[in-house]
Amino acid sequence: MASTSGDGTSVEPTSGGGLSSMARLFNKPKKVYENTRDESVFVSPLPTDMIYIRSCEGCEFFVQDKAAKCIVEKCNNVTVRFDSFLLSGTLELIGCKGVAVSTKVQLPTISVDGCEDLQLTFREPRAVGAVYTVRSKGVTVRVISPEQKFELKLPTPEEDGQGFQYVSTISGGTAVTELCIREGAGYLTTEKKLKEALAREKEIEKQIEKYLTSAIKISKPAKKSDDGAAGSGVVAAGNKDSQPPSIAGADKPSDQVPKPASQVPKPATEDPKPVAVPTDKPSDQVPKPATEDPKPVVVPIDKPEAEKTPSGEDTDDQSPMVVALKAQRGGLKPTVTVVRNLPIVPSGGGKFDPSIKDEEEKKEYFDSEKELSRKVDLAAAWLKKSKHAITFTGAGISTSCGIPDFRSGMNTVLPTGPGIWELRANETFKPSRTVKLIEALPSLTHMSLVKLHEAGMVKATVSQNVDGLHRRSGLRPSELAELHGNTNMETCANCSKQYLRDFETREAHHVFDHRTSRLCDDPECRGILNDSIINFGESLPQNEVKKAFDHAEKADLCIVMGSSLRVRPACEVPVIVQNNGGKVIVCNLQKCDDFMSRLMKKLGLEVSPFFLKRRVKISSTKTEESCELTITGIDPYEDTPYSFVKHVIIHHGDATFESSSEPHKVTLPPNAKDIHITLFFHGHYAEPPHTLEYTVTSSTQVLNLRYSVNEGVWETSTE
Repeated sequence: MASTSGDGTSVEPTSGGGLSSMARLFNKPKKVYENTRDESVFVSPLPTDMIYIRSCEGCEFFVQDKAAKCIVEKCNNVTVRFDSFLLSGTLELIGCKGVAVSTKVQLPTISVDGCEDLQLTFREPRAVGAVYTVRSKGVTVRVISPEQKFELKLPTPEEDGQGFQYVSTISGGTAVTELCIREGAGYLTTEKKLKEALAREKEIEKQIEKYLTSAIKISKPAKKSDDGAAGSGVVAAGNKDSQPPSIAGADKPSDQVPKPASQVPKPATEDPKPVAVPTDKPSDQVPKPATEDPKPVVVPIDKPEAEKTPSGEDTDDQSPMVVALKAQRGGLKPTVTVVRNLPIVPSGGGKFDPSIKDEEEKKEYFDSEKELSRKVDLAAAWLKKSKHAITFTGAGISTSCGIPDFRSGMNTVLPTGPGIWELRANETFKPSRTVKLIEALPSLTHMSLVKLHEAGMVKATVSQNVDGLHRRSGLRPSELAELHGNTNMETCANCSKQYLRDFETREAHHVFDHRTSRLCDDPECRGILNDSIINFGESLPQNEVKKAFDHAEKADLCIVMGSSLRVRPACEVPVIVQNNGGKVIVCNLQKCDDFMSRLMKKLGLEVSPFFLKRRVKISSTKTEESCELTITGIDPYEDTPYSFVKHVIIHHGDATFESSSEPHKVTLPPNAKDIHITLFFHGHYAEPPHTLEYTVTSSTQVLNLRYSVNEGVWETSTE
C-alpha cells in the first residue's frame, strides 16, 4: 500500500521484519527525496518533519535544520551530512550500498539494516552513538576532530547473515560489538547490560530490606498485665491503649484501621496462632477468639529515641532513609549565586532602536591642546610600564577610513556623518563621505596598533568591528579577537575551518541566516560555509570570546578607542581590567588618529605605511602524461586559505592555460619547466595583474607578494 507525502511524492514503505518496518511509522513524510541522481540537495526541514531519502544515487544531501528523524533507503553512493540534531536521535539506513554519513552533532542511535560499504564520519568524539547492525557488512566508523582521530571497521559476526542484530559502542578508538537480546518488556538490550540491570535491581532490593529491617524490631510476647488486657490483642509499643501497630516514629490516630494479620511478622515461637484482624473493621470490632485463653502474638514496634542529625535537626517522626539522606547534608557544597549582565538584545516583536536617546550624550567635546598633551604623556608613561597591555576598538577608529560609525549624532563633525542607528532612528538620510568596506584603507590608528604589537608593547587587540581592517593592516590572527565577526571571513559549519576572502562573504537576506553559496575545500568535509557576522541577539564566537577575556584577565592596562562601550558582553573587557586593579584609558574626547599620532611620537615609534600583503602557494604533481599545477592563496601569517586570486593565465611556450575557479588547477604538458604565471586580482585597491617567472619543480613553493598602494607596484620574495 503506497502513501503520498505532503508534496505529492509517492512513498511505499518497505515490507519485512527488522529495522525497515520503522519506515511505516509515518504515513505522510514531510521531506521526501526519491529517485534523485547526481545532485547536491540542501534540506531545510521543520522540527516535526521526517526526512525520507529513497532510491537515490550519486547525491549529496545537506541537512541544515532540526528534524524529527531520518530514513535512508535503497540508496547507492549517497552522502548525507547533518549540521543539526534529529530530535528522536535516530537515523535509519536500510538496504543501502556505498553510503557515507557525516555529522558534527550527536546521533545517539544509528540503525543499519542490509547495508554494504557504509561509512560513518563523526566530527566530534561526543557525537558517536550506538550503531545497531543487522545483515550488514563493511561498516566503517571514522572520528575526525582536533582532539581525536581514528578509523575502525565494525566486526561482522558469522551469524549476521541469519538476521541477528548487533550493537556496537565506540570509545577511545575501539569498538565493542555485542549480540542484542530482548528483555521482558521487549526492549533491545545486550546480555551484559541485562545482567547489570538485574544486579542493580537486586542491590536496590537489599537496600530497601536493610532500611525496613532497621525500622522494625521484633520482640518477645509481653507478659499478661494485672487487668488481663495485654494478652487479648495487638498492642503498640509505648502505648497502653488498644491501638494498631504503627511504623516507628509515625504519628497515627488511635482509630486507624489496623494492619492485616498477614502483614504482621511471626515470632520465632510455637505459641498458638494470633487473632486474625480484618482490614475493614476498626479495632473495637475485632471478633473474639474461639478459645477462652489464647496466647496471641504481641508485636511491639519499638520507637527509637529522638536523635539529632549533624545539622542539629530532630530525627523524631522521620524514617531512617530520610534521616540518612539528611545526614549527608554536611558533605554538600553551598550554592553560589553568580550575577552576570546579559547582552542587550531585541525581542521578537516591536521595533529595535539601539540609538542614543539623550541629546546631551550626543554632544561632542574635544580636549584643549594642553589637556591633550598631558593625557598623551600619561598614556605613554603607563604604556611603557605595562607588562600586559591590550587595546579595545570600536567603529570610531574607522571613520577616518570613510566608514560611518553607529551612534554619532545628527550634528557630528565627522565627515562620515551621523551614525547608522542615528539615521534609522530619525528615519532620514544625510549625505556623508563613505566607501565600501572592502575598498577602505587602514587608518593611522590601525597601522599604529600594528607597530605597537610588533614592538611588544601591546599583547592583544579586542575589536567590535566587522570591517576586516585589523587583519588587512597586518595584525596577526593570534593577537586579535574579533568579537562581532569579519565581513571577509566565512567558517565551515562542519569542521570549523576558516576562509578569508577578498570579497564580502555575506549573501543571505534574513538577519539570522548566515549560509553562503560555497562549500568547504576539504574533500573529506565539503561542509556548508557560513559568514561570520554577529547580529544583535546572536551568540558570540566562543574562541574569540575566550581569547578576549583571557587577555583581559592578564592585562594591567586597556586602551579603549572608538567605542561608546554600550554593547555587552564586549564592553565588559575594560571592566574586567579595571576590577583586577589595572588602568583603563578611554579615548573619547579626541579624534583617534590625532591621539595615536601623538602617542607614537612620544614613544619614539615610527608608523609604517600600509602595504597590501599577499601569499601564494604553488605546488605541482607530475606523471608520465601530464603535470598538474595548483595555485592557492593563503593567509599572510597562517597556512589557512585566503581567496584573493580571481583568475590565472599560464604561458608555456606558445601555449596558454587558464583557470577561473579556486583552488586554481591547470594541467600542463609533462615536460613543462619554465613558465610565466599571471595572477589577476579583485582590484579593490586598483592593483594590476602580476606576472611571475616560475620554474616547475616537484616541491611546493610559497611566494610573498607586497603591493604599494601609493606607488602601484608589486614586489615578490620567496620563503
